[in-house]
Amino acid sequence: MKTILLLGAIESFCDVVEDLHEAGYKTVVCDYYPDAPAKKISDFFSDDSTTDEEAVYGLAVKYKVDGIMCAFSDRNIPTCHNVAKRLGLRDYYTDELVPLVTNKIAQKKFLQDKGFNTVKSRTLKENFSDNEISDFDFPVVIKPVDASGSKGVIVCYSINEVREHVGETLSEGALDKEHFMIEEFYDTDEISVTGWVKGGICHTTCMYDLRKVPSRKWTPGTEIFPSKYTDGCLEGVSDLMQRLVTAFGVTDGPVTGQLFMGDRGVKVNEFIVRLCGGSPYMYTEYLGGPNLAVMTANLLTGQENDYSFMNTFTSKNRGITVYQCCAYVGERGRIYYGFTEEDVKRVVPECVHFQTYYPSGINVETIPTDGKLIARMFVETDKPDVLTFESVINRLEKVVIIRNENGENIADFHHLDTPVDMNPKIDHYFE
Repeated sequence: MKTILLLGAIESFCDVVEDLHEAGYKTVVCDYYPDAPAKKISDFFSDDSTTDEEAVYGLAVKYKVDGIMCAFSDRNIPTCHNVAKRLGLRDYYTDELVPLVTNKIAQKKFLQDKGFNTVKSRTLKENFSDNEISDFDFPVVIKPVDASGSKGVIVCYSINEVREHVGETLSEGALDKEHFMIEEFYDTDEISVTGWVKGGICHTTCMYDLRKVPSRKWTPGTEIFPSKYTDGCLEGVSDLMQRLVTAFGVTDGPVTGQLFMGDRGVKVNEFIVRLCGGSPYMYTEYLGGPNLAVMTANLLTGQENDYSFMNTFTSKNRGITVYQCCAYVGERGRIYYGFTEEDVKRVVPECVHFQTYYPSGINVETIPTDGKLIARMFVETDKPDVLTFESVINRLEKVVIIRNENGENIADFHHLDTPVDMNPKIDHYFE
């Protein structure tokens, strides 16, 4: 039985651990969050930081792991790559690739030098002058240069607001806390495109839509798959993904392209070489494709993967729409469930996947900026114009009760400001 080390143990790692167990792997997880839930279900765990290279190296040696997976965070890539190299383990990163996928300054310059269409951006320090951004129209987006998971990403509507929030953005940087990026705010649709690369050839596995909560901080709202752009833009987007894979020199493994789709063309926001954060790796399997987490583990441990899907599987829309619906809490303390899976499916019979990540009665010790993820649900419909995302959330709010120690319901379903628009802004791919 092969053993794989996962760098992280927060909620989404529970799904990965369960999938790897089902595939016959033993798992080791490490995470400095004491209440990280995947520790409860993994074969072995550690409270070490995922960016502490010596600690991770020690864990890999102690448990004689056969592979190391950074999974959902760019900041873990250097540790993953360096430890794998020291131990002679398989790895789909190179010394040249690592800085390009972990530093937004390096990646943005690389994309522009290679001729990819990107949003206007600039790298600044905290004490920037007004003249340095006088050519930007507001609003703008500021972000750390080496963070992931939308940490520190803030929308600003004036130069004064940039100055007000830049300290918070800089604090989220992994290593570089002196520089930040400012970008034009391209007010349009955002999609993500997952793919699998074999021998330098990329096969698109899923396109999905992203909706953020309307706030200054880039807070996740929902993800909807397959994307409303799948049918009209799949061929063009797949060609773009292949160009990205070739430019970055990726030969094998999971990749994701984050794209803006609008009347000024398709713009590349970011190119990711790992499993994309959260649950998106699950979307492909739900649509009839492979499990990308298991494929990644197989690649890293030298196990055979079945690549026949690259000739047969297509991520084209199958006449269904799936909403990801997540419940969060925003305060520390003990939480208690006032609902069951049966309650959810009674009120929302279209729910096809249900997962809670913590047991009732647990003491929640850490709260991320966008809230602690407690439950995840997939809701499927073939009539999104009738069963809208908003109507699903309204139903779920009536049954998903998460109480604090005072008996108050603190469940939060990150509300959107406008109804989800299921109509594409463009009906064909263009740059």
